[in-house]
Amino acid sequence: HEGTVRIYGMPNGTILREIKAHKKTVICCTVAPDNSRLVTVSWDGTTKLWRLPNMEIIRTIDSHGGEIVTLAGPAGTLVAAVTADGIARAIDTADGRIVRTIDLYTPQIRAAAMSSDGRYLASAGANATVRLWDLATGDLVAAAGARSTSERCCAFLPGGAGMVTGGWDGMVRIFHVPDLVLTRTLTGHTSTVTCLALSRDGEFLATGSNDTTVRLWRLP
Repeated sequence: HEGTVRIYGMPNGTILREIKAHKKTVICCTVAPDNSRLVTVSWDGTTKLWRLPNMEIIRTIDSHGGEIVTLAGPAGTLVAAVTADGIARAIDTADGRIVRTIDLYTPQIRAAAMSSDGRYLASAGANATVRLWDLATGDLVAAAGARSTSERCCAFLPGGAGMVTGGWDGMVRIFHVPDLVLTRTLTGHTSTVTCLALSRDGEFLATGSNDTTVRLWRLP
């Protein structure tokens, strides 16, 4: 909450670097697949690109115009920062350019995710609708709604053929991409699914919930 970024050495958890990076809460961070770069976003409205492992700031992007609530990516050099007003800005971290700005149709975005090939951006908000966007054009590709509860987190399956969401109703849902047809619902949690993560080979899904449990699922 004080804007500090820390790098830990694993598995013993030793703090390697500690840097006061942002003026407000660091809301999200992501590491490039090759472990060469780190991106952090904050309620101060800035996106910072770091070089790993030395934690050198390569670039600061502060043209967001509001609090950043979530971060999607990376896909290659592309990430997307989403502000509280429901605007996603796709950023090429190679040169700091904002390559695409997309209005996500809701001011209460809970989560966003980017497919590994950089083709799609998914968004989930408080209006119980999951939307899929084409990052090249900014067009809406598909929307999945008609539920009584909203989604809290989302991620693409490896290869981009599907995506997973976690809902306020404790349900984990798997959608086909790009049409967002619901293909599977996983039950077991008794409260909001707050976070989820997929293994890089797509074999396992981990979900965490306000019911204080972590569940490990075997896919598909």
